[in-house]
Amino acid sequence: MSRRRPAGGPRPPAGAGERAAASTSPMALEVALILLCVALALWTQRRSLGGFFSLDDLVIMEAVRGLRPEAVGLWRLVSRHLFFGAAVPAFGSNPFPYHLVSWLLHGADVALLYLVARRMTPGPVPAALAAAVFGASRLHFMAIGSAACVGELLALGLTLGALLLHDRGKLGAAAGATLFALAMLSKESVAFLPLIALLPRPGAGRMRERLRLAAPLLAVSAVIGIALVASGAGATHLAGEAYARAFGVNLFLNLMTYTAWASDLVDPLAGQVSVITANAWPAGVVACPVLLLVVVAARRATPLPAFGAAWWLLALLPVLPLLHHTYAYYLYVPLAGLALWLAGAWVWATGALAARGRAGSHGRAPSGTAPRREGLVVAIAAGLAALLVIGHAWWSDRLLAQRVALRMEGTGIPLDPDLRKSELARHAFIGVGERLKGAHGRVGFLLPASLERSYSTATGDTVATAARGAHRYGMLEGALDGGRGLRVLLPSVDSVAFLDGWAPGYGGFELFGENEKGKVFSLGRGADGFALAGALMMDAGVVGPAGMLMEQALSEFPNHAALRFQYARAFHLVGDSVQTRAQLMDLLRRAPNDPLAPRARAMLAGSGARR
Repeated sequence: MSRRRPAGGPRPPAGAGERAAASTSPMALEVALILLCVALALWTQRRSLGGFFSLDDLVIMEAVRGLRPEAVGLWRLVSRHLFFGAAVPAFGSNPFPYHLVSWLLHGADVALLYLVARRMTPGPVPAALAAAVFGASRLHFMAIGSAACVGELLALGLTLGALLLHDRGKLGAAAGATLFALAMLSKESVAFLPLIALLPRPGAGRMRERLRLAAPLLAVSAVIGIALVASGAGATHLAGEAYARAFGVNLFLNLMTYTAWASDLVDPLAGQVSVITANAWPAGVVACPVLLLVVVAARRATPLPAFGAAWWLLALLPVLPLLHHTYAYYLYVPLAGLALWLAGAWVWATGALAARGRAGSHGRAPSGTAPRREGLVVAIAAGLAALLVIGHAWWSDRLLAQRVALRMEGTGIPLDPDLRKSELARHAFIGVGERLKGAHGRVGFLLPASLERSYSTATGDTVATAARGAHRYGMLEGALDGGRGLRVLLPSVDSVAFLDGWAPGYGGFELFGENEKGKVFSLGRGADGFALAGALMMDAGVVGPAGMLMEQALSEFPNHAALRFQYARAFHLVGDSVQTRAQLMDLLRRAPNDPLAPRARAMLAGSGARR
């Protein structure tokens, strides 16, 4: 009884154990492997479920709520406007459902990558290797942990689906083109990936046939690309200094930076500094030739290394010209290509070993020994692949744990820049929310300049003197997008101000402070808040600035007993008994029945006894 060939033509030459695996891999095994790959990926990326909103998340939510003007057009129509347009009214200020969607989309991407790889391998082991290694990559931390990056996840999944369907008849071609159109409207950086379909591979036919099958995807890419340009996306959403482009040495340095991040297996904060890294080229120069050598060496055994390497470069191509946007989450789609390359390298290496074993035993082994020996090679290869997958997931999990645990010097604030902003926003949301309890109010964050510490955004270390011309900004203000982020999280907040000292006109504001761990706490309303801030500053030994804050606040609230008392205390702490008595007597004259009056009288009596 003869077996039918799978649709799509002949398979490539098998690696070690791949021929046996092809004949003994029932559908149940395939499904089980897919589920295992997805489960491993979701377990490794589980920390994303506990995260808060990133700054980019808040910016998009602001646009949905009308706090930030933004025109709706073709640019990221699916991922930005449709997804968030539905999610923000449904999920509100609860970050969990947003992250759950991203987490599950990542699991779907892992399954789809397995299916794409499986079409080019005669057995399930290399496909599982590609899917599992991709899924467990620690470099996906922000791509999965920031709802704003849902475009990356959608674009990859939809592109993989399009490639799986584009050569399956007219209906498949139409479905593939539709999926790729949605991918382009999720994240335009996948625009060049249809060129992958032109590469030679088993069952794809000659170039003319491959071009015919890929034509719908290529046409969709061209049409939507032209439409985006015509709609002015390049002059609005992708314009300005942030998206400045150049086509010089930065192309090489950007490629080396991304390659160095992708090949870094040690640094828990790979990609921490979102800029082109000029000293990344040594790692890139080593990794790129290895990539190319495997492509050349494996060209007769399997198309996967060439397919994966081309995917890597084509997915990076749109972001390489960017001068100021070099982000680790841009690697989400390209890393699928590196995973395919790795699977191809595995097929080639194990196939070469099996061929050498057969050649060495030819004519010398007893009948029946060669199949048993090849079966042993199969088992060993599968076991090594499993160890590689489990080891990679374990190491990624360890690095992710370190990344989450690292803190800035002398604080409880995360060292990771993205996580830092997210956690500061979380603390503000919790602190302000607990104070307001749903009531409307105006919010002011009082962060005295005298308590300010400067940190390097690149390293998180304290900086004694900022470099000349260096950009400086408040971490909390930056994390809350100047206050709009808090307003979108807490709609009852009517306005937000950031104060580095006293300023007039904030008597009706609920004032909040921030401790060294980044947690936000209530100071009180208006003058009460200024008084408590002064008291805390004096408790911390910052007496002079505290006294100045009290003096300035008293110019607006001269009859406020707590302000007057803390002003007297400031004089007391520096040994000025004359001014201490004067302020205490003024307090008793203005507010003789205030709860602080007995303490004022006791201080006066004590100072009188010491005279």
